[in-house]
Formats: sequence, structure tokens, C-alpha cells
Amino acid sequence: MRPTRPGKYRHVVYVQNRESTRNPDGQWTESWVDFKKKFADKNPLKASEYFEAKAVNAIQTVNWKMRYDGSVDEAMRIVEKDKQDNIKQVYEIQGILDMEGLNREMEVITEAVVSSGS
Repeated sequence: MRPTRPGKYRHVVYVQNRESTRNPDGQWTESWVDFKKKFADKNPLKASEYFEAKAVNAIQTVNWKMRYDGSVDEAMRIVEKDKQDNIKQVYEIQGILDMEGLNREMEVITEAVVSSGS
């Protein structure tokens, strides 16, 4: 069994979970809240473009490798933030793989839609 190199997880990401909360008017609203802060290795795979109503959109597929965490699932998302805690990019989780089946490292397959239209 080879050890996991902690230095390869150089990206700080936040796993977010969707929660229902009640607003002051008594209405239920759903919002994304930070669930866990994780350190990960980012591996962009591909980007494909599509056109929709005068806008060019690209779907970017990114694989994240991080330490295994059984509480992360496909209903969550991964968010990259800048130093001021502003959201830079949101990635929807498509699948989670347990690397080597040892519960030591997992690969999270995500997609992000990047819009560049008018």
C-alpha cells in the first residue's frame, strides 16, 4: 500500500449541500450551504461547447482527487472560492469513485457550465 502524498491536494474546495430553511415570511426556501472544506487535486478533462439563445456555453468536465469521505454524495456540489470567499466556479457532482477500493482516496467527477454570451 503506497502512502497518499498530502502535497498533491493543493486546491481548497468546499462541498456544499442543499438545505431547506424557513425565511422570515414562513416560506420554505432551498439554498446551498457549505458542508465540508476539502483539499483536492484538480484535473480538467475536456470542454464541449453548445449554443443557446445567442450565448455560447461550454461544459467543462473536471476530476477532483481528494482523501476519501463517505459522507460526500452525488446530490452535493463542489465550489471553488477566491481569497475573499466569493464563488469562482460551481461544479455539479456527476459521480464518485473509491480509488483502489481502500477508502483512502476518492475521485469526484464533476461538470461546470461556463457561459460566455450576451
